[in-house]
Amino acid sequence: MAEQNQNNRRQFWRNRNKGKPNSENDSKDQAPSSKGQSVEGHCKSIHEPGIYVKAFINGLQANLLIDTGATVSLVSNVVYGNISASSKTSVSPVDANILSANGTPLQVIGKTKLDIKLDNRVWCQEAIIADVNVDGILGMDFLRANDCIINIQRGIITILNEEHRIYFEGLRGCYRVTVAETVSLPPASEVIVPGLLCKSEDGCLPAKSGIIEPSEKFSTSSFGCLARTLVRSSESIPLKVMNLSSETKILYPVKEVGKFTPITEVHSLPDLSAVSEASDSNDVPQHLQDILLRCTTSLDDSDNEKAKSLLIRYSDLFAKSDEGVGRTSLVKHKINTGDKAPIKQKPRRLPMQMHKEVETHVSDMLRRGVIEPSTSPWASPIVLAKKKDGTTRFCIDYRHLNSVTIKDAYPLPRIDESLDQLSGAKWLSTLDMNTGYWQVELDDSDKHKSAFVTRQGLYEFNVMPFGLCNAPATFERLLETVLSGLQWNVCLIYLDDIIVYGSTFDKMIENLVKVFDKLQEAGLKLKARKCALFSKQVKYLGHVVSDKGVETDPDKVSAIKDWPQPIDKSHLRSFLGLCSYYRKFIKDFADIARPRHRLTEQSRTFTCTDDCNKAFILLKEKLTNSPILTHPDFSKPFIVDTDASDRAIGCVISQKQDGYEKVIAYASRPLSKSERKYCVTRKELLAVVHFIKYFRHYLYGRKCLLRTDHGSLKWLLRFKDPEGQLARWLEVVSSYDNEIQHRPGKQHGSADSLSRKPCAQCGIYQGWDKTLAS
Repeated sequence: MAEQNQNNRRQFWRNRNKGKPNSENDSKDQAPSSKGQSVEGHCKSIHEPGIYVKAFINGLQANLLIDTGATVSLVSNVVYGNISASSKTSVSPVDANILSANGTPLQVIGKTKLDIKLDNRVWCQEAIIADVNVDGILGMDFLRANDCIINIQRGIITILNEEHRIYFEGLRGCYRVTVAETVSLPPASEVIVPGLLCKSEDGCLPAKSGIIEPSEKFSTSSFGCLARTLVRSSESIPLKVMNLSSETKILYPVKEVGKFTPITEVHSLPDLSAVSEASDSNDVPQHLQDILLRCTTSLDDSDNEKAKSLLIRYSDLFAKSDEGVGRTSLVKHKINTGDKAPIKQKPRRLPMQMHKEVETHVSDMLRRGVIEPSTSPWASPIVLAKKKDGTTRFCIDYRHLNSVTIKDAYPLPRIDESLDQLSGAKWLSTLDMNTGYWQVELDDSDKHKSAFVTRQGLYEFNVMPFGLCNAPATFERLLETVLSGLQWNVCLIYLDDIIVYGSTFDKMIENLVKVFDKLQEAGLKLKARKCALFSKQVKYLGHVVSDKGVETDPDKVSAIKDWPQPIDKSHLRSFLGLCSYYRKFIKDFADIARPRHRLTEQSRTFTCTDDCNKAFILLKEKLTNSPILTHPDFSKPFIVDTDASDRAIGCVISQKQDGYEKVIAYASRPLSKSERKYCVTRKELLAVVHFIKYFRHYLYGRKCLLRTDHGSLKWLLRFKDPEGQLARWLEVVSSYDNEIQHRPGKQHGSADSLSRKPCAQCGIYQGWDKTLAS
């Protein structure tokens, strides 16, 4: 009978483990929950009692023992072996002998520099790689250098004035496990039976989960086995019992069947298919496979490896899914309403089919900790908007709240200045935050003001929601704080759009490391799907940027190409607003658009003329065939060409680069009613004065060549004893380092400009003919 039972036991485990890589003695097992359902997990138990802190060592999760008796910091050779090779630095020998607490020498591999991350802060710490039975030890070298204070009562360690949670591990005992009631086990069966976790001598139950293992007596019995399972601590627990005999067996409540051992952590096992796929790409995580493929298609083998190592090193910076939203408290959003009374609005009536979508959105945000139930006196209604892909965007109508909010005047960067800063950049990378606003915490004192009302109840945000009037200013302030010292040098910031640039590939890598380190320290997350790394050409702020220059974004301009003929003033203003965003790409924009602009005047009725239709067609044609504008080179002089007509003034600013004269920007504006009465000379001088002020950021303090097709200006700008408006204008011109050059009209694009002479309106006749003759 004993031999038969043994064979049955072997056959049972053979069938149970078929197709599985682990045996019954491994840590991977079927672990029933309190309801008897099975989950897979990996259990970890720390053997050394003491004070621990959760940390990351070069991106690898670890539990570090805080040891004031250790003079140096150490890392386990096992943990060090699991660190990615790309993030390791050189290992140097250790001269002195390293002794354990009991005085025996430790087996030492060497010492190295490690990045130790606690919460959102990273320290570079020298540690000795040794054979220790903990993940790592923070010794007195670290504790003393960082002014560490351990508060046992609060369970906190303060490091450089920042608090981090610690936990305690002592020597843990085992708890007896019995069946809760008499159970009949059929032959050759596996049954989940109710178990009883016996209390300790002081009448307490363990506070954590634990592993149930068969007791020695039960495991050597002739009829059955108790499966090794992971359960939550509770007086009533499930037991997986197997009867391997050919007879029915009875288990009685008094019989001890197993032992319960508390454990400290439970980790989900990785998906084997995902691990296999990652290993095929040298350990690049699955969520970065797409960006790796996109960013390395044009790289050589050497640069490809550098890019791959960078992604592996900073894999935690990129969200693994849309739900992987970071969280930072460096800047908190405030809703300053002064002494205004709370505004309470009723929920709006929604179509019946949309209520389910609202419930789904609310439940999802509750689960993720984005919102929580509220008792606020404030309440704003919700709005559901359909996206292009057919899904629904959940929005809050904060218009009433915004109307009583004191506005934050924090400035956004000028887009034209940002684009000019990319001069000389050969490599470009754009970064996009993963649901950026939700990574910013709301100030505790203002959370109640964000409350919104649904049919299910009232909720408020824990993070900064979309729709608040000061949200853009807060987000810009956050990123400029995080990337302080890097903006305008290695990267540009515009809300959640970040562009990192470099003159060489290695410089690009270096600059990305600087930016990634800052973002990672702040606890922020990027969306890999919307990032573009190591590119020669990227889309940024509605433009296409490359080492050649700046051009319009075809996706944006296509909207203009397909724009229907405006039918009213509102429609026309929308069209002109979109065109004006790209006006620097169009020579004489103001002159071309003038017939259309006149239609928007309040005193005019909306009536399209032939001139209006021609202007509409010409604007669309100019924009859809716009040139590439060159990046300015601030080491070279600028060329300024100005011109004036009866209706508008215009300017082209350019430079000689690589032997060619290349356009940097166009500018123009219509003349006012009073300016249209100026004589030709005054209009030409107005153009010079206006545009050297307009392009002051290029021209001030630098040499520039001022070219005009109006010969009188060269003399007029040297006029002695000017008065009134002329004196003020000449004072503006004189503050710039200008060389004035007359260029004939044929070269300047205006056939009749050379024939223009000063008139009586300017009051300037003396010496005109003599000046021309000289």
